[in-house]
Parts: sequence; C-alpha cells; structure tokens
Amino acid sequence: MLDPFGGRGSIPLEAQRLGCETHSCDINPVAILIQKCTLEYPQKYGQRLYDDVKKWGEHILAEVTEELHPFYPKDSDGSEIYAYIWARTLPCQNLTCSAEIPLISQFWLAKKTKIQRKKKITLLPYEEKGQIAFNIVGNGYKSMPEDFNPQSGTVTDAKVTCPLCKNTISDTETPSLFRDGEADERLLVVVTKHQQNKNKQYRLATEADKEVFSAAKNKLSEKEKELAVKWGVSPIPNEETPSNKVLGFRISNYNLNTWGELFNERQQLSLITFTEKIREAYPQMLSQENYSPDYAQAVSTYLGLWLSSIAMRSANLCRWGNTTESVVEMFGMQTVPMVWDYGEANSVDVAVNRLKSLLKPMTHLCQMNDEPVTIQCSSVTDLPYPENTFDAVLTDPPYYDNIPYAYLSDFFYVWLRRSIGTLYPKLFETDLTLKDEEIVAYSHHAGGKQGGKVFFETELSKAFKEMHRVLRPNGIAVIVYAHKSTEGWETLINALLDSGLVVTGAWPIDTEMKSRQRSLDSAALASSIYMVARKREREAFGIYQDVKKELDIYLEQKLFTLWEWGFSGADLFIAAIGIGIEVFGKYETVIDDDDNLIRADRIIGDIREILEHFDGEQAGIAGTRLTRFYLRWRREHGEKSVIFNDARELALSLGIELIEEWGEDSFIQQEKTNVRVLGPQEREQTDLSKREELIDVLHHVLLLWRSGNRAEMVQRLSKDRIGINELIWNVAQQISAALPTDSQERQWLEAWLADRDTIQREVQNLLETPEEGTLFLIAD
Repeated sequence: MLDPFGGRGSIPLEAQRLGCETHSCDINPVAILIQKCTLEYPQKYGQRLYDDVKKWGEHILAEVTEELHPFYPKDSDGSEIYAYIWARTLPCQNLTCSAEIPLISQFWLAKKTKIQRKKKITLLPYEEKGQIAFNIVGNGYKSMPEDFNPQSGTVTDAKVTCPLCKNTISDTETPSLFRDGEADERLLVVVTKHQQNKNKQYRLATEADKEVFSAAKNKLSEKEKELAVKWGVSPIPNEETPSNKVLGFRISNYNLNTWGELFNERQQLSLITFTEKIREAYPQMLSQENYSPDYAQAVSTYLGLWLSSIAMRSANLCRWGNTTESVVEMFGMQTVPMVWDYGEANSVDVAVNRLKSLLKPMTHLCQMNDEPVTIQCSSVTDLPYPENTFDAVLTDPPYYDNIPYAYLSDFFYVWLRRSIGTLYPKLFETDLTLKDEEIVAYSHHAGGKQGGKVFFETELSKAFKEMHRVLRPNGIAVIVYAHKSTEGWETLINALLDSGLVVTGAWPIDTEMKSRQRSLDSAALASSIYMVARKREREAFGIYQDVKKELDIYLEQKLFTLWEWGFSGADLFIAAIGIGIEVFGKYETVIDDDDNLIRADRIIGDIREILEHFDGEQAGIAGTRLTRFYLRWRREHGEKSVIFNDARELALSLGIELIEEWGEDSFIQQEKTNVRVLGPQEREQTDLSKREELIDVLHHVLLLWRSGNRAEMVQRLSKDRIGINELIWNVAQQISAALPTDSQERQWLEAWLADRDTIQREVQNLLETPEEGTLFLIAD
C-alpha cells in the first residue's frame, strides 16, 4: 500500500496496523520526520527507544531548568510562575493625549461560568497621571463595577480605541504604525500557582518582574553571540515569515518579519537553550552511551520534535485562554493570525507537559510488532517506484487552497534545522521548505487566482497519473477529499478524469472533528468523500445527452439513499459530486452535439440541477425560486459567507441574478467580496410584513412567534391558508435538517415545528371564525 501524500502518517499507520507492506511519500521535511517517529523508529527499536527518549528528555529538562531558573523566580509565598500576560502597545494619535494604549481584545483574565467552578476575574482600566493603569477585580479581588463590560477591549479587528480620550486608530492606520516601529509591548499581569492550591492567582506585574525580564534579555544577548560563533548560523531564526499575500498570514503587516520575531526575548532564550542541549545530546549519546549513529539519530529526532512542540506554545502569538486559564497554542487554526495581547507560558512547565505528550503515543507505538513503513521524501508527481508496484494507493491530497502547508511548516522547520538539521543534511539543505512543487492553489503566485487554479489542476493531474502508473492492473485507489468550494471540486474532477483512474464508488464518511476551530469558523464539511477508483479500461467516447440521462437516474437513486442515512447540507451536495464522477469517469471523453468537451463545470451544473429538483420534490416548492435558493444555500454553505462567484453560480442555476435580489430588506446580503444569506434572527419584522416570498413569510412568522406576537403570527399564517398548507412546514423541516445542531436558526425552527399541531388548530379556528360584521350581511 502507498500513500503518496503521507502528511503526518495517519493512513500509513492504519495500513501498517492491518499488516500491509506500507510505503509513504511526502515532499515536506517536517512531515517526513513526523512519519519516521510514528511509522519507522518505534517499530524498529521498540521499548528501548521509549526508555531512552524519556531518559534524554528528562536529562535535558534538568539542565535547562537549572539554567533558566533565575528567569522564572518564585513569589515570596512559594507560588510558581505559571504565565505572564502581555499586551502590544501603540501611542494614542490624539495630539492632546499622551497615553500609550495597551492593545487588549478583551479584559477577562478568568471567565468560568460553571456553577461549581464559577470564576470571573478581569482587568479594570483607569487613568493615572495621563496613562492607562489597571486594577484586578472579580472573585477574590475587589468587586467588579456593574456598568463595566470586560468583553469590550481596546482593539477590534485592528481598530484601536483609547480608553482615556476615546480617539480611534483606524484598521488601516494600525498596521502602518506597527511597520513604522511605533509599537511596543507591556507586561501587564503575572499568573501564579501554588503546589498546594491548583487555582491560578493573578497579580499586576511589578518593577521586579520587569527587571527579571531585562536580565533575560541580557542573558540572551550573551548566549546568542556565543552560539552564533559555535553553530555558524543565527541561533534565533532570522528567516523571513511569509508575505501578507499568503493565505492565513497577515503578521508581516505588523512588523513580524522573521520567524524569530514570533517570540519575546525570554522565549527566545528558552528555546535556544533547549536547542543547544539537544545539539549536544547526539555526540554524548555516541561517546557516553555507545549508541550506533542510526539509533542516536532516532532518539535525537524525537528531541527535535519535542522542541518544535515547545515552540508552538511559547510564542508571542499565543492567546491567554480565559475560560481555561491557560496559554493557548498558536495553531488553533491552520493559519498564523495576529494576536494583540498574548500569554507567555513558563517554558519549563511547557517542556514538562510536552515531554509527557511526546511519550504517551510512544508507549503504544513501541509495542507494535509490525514492519516499519518505508518512508521517502519525494514528489508525488515523480514517485520513486516502477510501474504496477502497489495493490492499493490510499491518499488524502491537499484540499485546493485550504491550507498553506509548506509556509506553516516553516515555523517548525527553522527550529528543527537548528536542533537536528546536521543529522538530516538532505532534508535541511535550504533555509526554508521548498514551495514550488507543493500542490496548493496559491493565488499569490504568477497568474493570480486563475494561475493558482491552473497550477493545482495540472499538478494534481500529474499526481493522479503517477498513482495510476504505480497501481497494479487489479489494484484499487481511494482518494479522500473534503473541500467545499466549486473551484476546488472542478480542479479535482478534471484531474481525475485526465488521470486514467476510473471512479467506481463515492461515499461520504463522517471523519471531521466538529470542535476543531477551523470547522467552527468556516463552511467546513462534516464528512469527507471517499472516492474508490480502479485502473481499468474506459469507454472511448460518451455522448453527453446519453450520459446526462444516466446521471439523472443513477444520482436520484443514490440521493434518496443518502438522505435516508441522514446526509444533508453541503455533505449531500459534495457526495452527489462524487457520485457524478462515477458516471462521467467511465468515459475517456464526453462530448455534446457540437463536439464540445464536457468538463467539470458542466458536470457540477448538472448535479446542481438534479439536486434542485430533488429538493423541490422533498419540500414541495417547485415554483418559488428564492425559497429554493435559500434552501440550496443552507444545504451547500450553511450559515457562512461565500465568495461572489460561487454564490452567483448557485443563483444563476435557479434563474436568479444576485445583484437584482440583494438589498437592505433582502435575506441576500453583500459583504465586501462575499455573499451571505441571513437567517430569521438577523432580520427585522417591519421589513417582512408585506413580502410574499415563502421564505420571507417563514422568517416573518418565526420572528412574530419568538417575540410573543402569537395572534399576529396566526393572522399571517391564515392568509391564503398558508399555515394549513404543508408547504411552509416542509420548507421549515428541510432548512432545519440542513443546519448543524448548534445553529440558532435550526433551534428556532425545531421549536416552532414542535408547536405545529397547536399553531395549525389556531389558524383553522381563525379561518372558521367570521370576520366582524359578516353575520349582519348574511342576515340581510
């Protein structure tokens, strides 16, 4: 079995556990080292490896603790330093105000709401001699003023407000001030803990705390010079961070131009001290322990990964988590966002915990009796294997433009290169990871967004052709994909159709972790689509009209099955795309009557049309275009904003021109270059009272119901007997099913639907009650 996009090695690990002869490739050196420590070294060296990694980790920890001890001093009551809380600062731009503004997103220090552990502590700003000072208030401290809102800090989306004069710095001026060197930082709070009391305690930073930090800076200056001479390279990473054109990176806007600048001076001192001890460990293993070079390399590799994980929670882009009272590692999302106020954890504490985390999976891995996986650093477009080698190729390729893998991995690469780079000279030949061969649709490359799309499709097609080449004639390929955008799927479909692989099945499987931060902040899929492909002969030509009929029949059958299994929303749409590839992939080319080649954009359009018909049948709304658009949107995109082109494509498939429909009182709203569809909770009753489109009526009814205007709601539902008709209830049910369980709109809909019987009785009673004056007319 081969995984040519091996990544962190999850697919090869499971293949290994099943007893397969397993091979894994990746072009990224960081991924290669992670794979070696998961799939090769534990199986090769067993329990001895665990014991020695633990021994050397603890040895290094003891040495570093001794050296760093003065820079994390205990308080007079014996409390230990848990963390420091810092804020970046900017001078107020009001010429009559001399305040240095701490940039704080919110003032909470602790915000635990559970009854048994309720704890609310916050910073309270006040003016002192023309500057901004703080008190700590809340549980265990002075009372919090009733009119104070800790949620509102001094900065929101780079817009800064001075607490003293209320002058604002615009979101465009803020990065400019950072680039001009006007920014500084200020130590605000020290978080301590006592061995006899697990509760965190907070105190304002003192001059003594600042002197300790100053001492760390002096020590850093001394050590940096010493190690630079010894290593022949700057011990603090001076390689450049990505430009702000790279997806997920905006930190260069704020003068964070090198990877070393992502750490304050005490953090830098801690990390280069760990790096120094790890570099020294390898020759000590050879001379003192008589390890073989290969074995010493394996042990040292784990120590290098340990350092990388320490760095991840020891950067000045780590937030202070007020609900957990802990420092949150900087990669909560697969981006590197700017952080205004950050938590500086005690690096020794971090190292202790990260060593435990490193050793935990090793306990199991070192007990596996499976053969080590063969791991190679190679490009998927040029696999180092002859034709017809593998019975199976299983892989999870990059999802179009979702994640800038190589740029993110540079954070780890620069520390690995300094700590264990000499042990892997071929992996660390360059200052940073190579980007040119990485298969990601980067829009900052030549040709812009379209150029990135063409590059991704071209390179992915080469990758699939290579997979086809190394697969045996009766072999099976499984490709996992979970991108939500039309562009991402168009490129994947075209690449697959051009590869020679024939998709024989496509199934959505629930694999994504719902709680991961990226899924919470994007229209992420709940499921991944597993496409099963074979290396077999295809029919040369397909006539589009015939293939389209085949797609209609086959997809409708599959849709009912998927619907019954509970798939909905974007997952149903993406599953339908996978099924569509099954039909079109049987043919080398599909052409229409005018000899036009049918490509992915046409295929997706056909699938949308079938889904739209399916939705119409399910909800009984064949004639209401905007309501169908709303339901289609909720199915494909949930409650998230979508780039204009994707939104317009969906609208046009229903005969709607977006620009003609959006507006202040419409549920379709333009947000810069994106489009968003509003739920009922985001609309106003007055805007809806005279609108007759079904979705507008439903929103109006929900707002009346929620606000307690039941009589007016029943009156609205009695018009044209809409509340008696199945139509509005079916639409509500379909929308509810398309949304996640934590959606406020879904919760409103479910509660309203649960009240259906009572509501319909009230509507029926109103319809049967004559209007005032009617009896007299009849009597006449």
